[in-house]
Amino acid sequence: MWYSGSVNGFGRGGFVLLVICLLAGTPAFAQKNIIKGRAIYLPFQDPAYSFGLGYERFLAEKWSVQILFNSTQVTPGNDASTKEAKGFVPEVRYYFGKQESIRKKWFFAGFSELYWVKSYGGMPSYSKDYYWVEQNGLRSTFGVLIGKNVAIGKHFLVDLYFGGRIKVFSGEDKYKYFYTGEYFYKDTQYTEFRARAGMNLGFAF
Repeated sequence: MWYSGSVNGFGRGGFVLLVICLLAGTPAFAQKNIIKGRAIYLPFQDPAYSFGLGYERFLAEKWSVQILFNSTQVTPGNDASTKEAKGFVPEVRYYFGKQESIRKKWFFAGFSELYWVKSYGGMPSYSKDYYWVEQNGLRSTFGVLIGKNVAIGKHFLVDLYFGGRIKVFSGEDKYKYFYTGEYFYKDTQYTEFRARAGMNLGFAF
């Protein structure tokens, strides 16, 4: 079956404020920076890829802000269905623990996500009600994480995290029946709780 996804606008002022803080920094503290990212491809029955690129900057000894760009796509093996999402993830982190190096510390984080989502697919072609569905929308989330940086050598690290999020989606579906040529639109909205986990490879300087 096809997948539904989308995005709804929310607190963009807060998002812009985080980006400004990220770029401006606070000169009272020595600058500490981490460039991070990932590129994953899973060539299974339902091929999928995930690409991410981000930047983290410390504003104080234990506080940092970061911004990530993420792009994902999954292609389920039925009727060329595809779901894809692209968006930004601003995040604020608080580091704790006895380790002196930021590349070894634990952290708590609060984050939000703003994704533009598109998905399309349909019923099997042998169905008498064969139709094609295209969905576009906006998905926003709020959540918290706990994670740890694992040092690799003098500058590299692996950024591991796990947590939960509240996902809010708002979009529009377009249904088109192939045999009759008829189509109609339907609004889709939902809110749900989802887990979030992942990793990034980083370079600290």
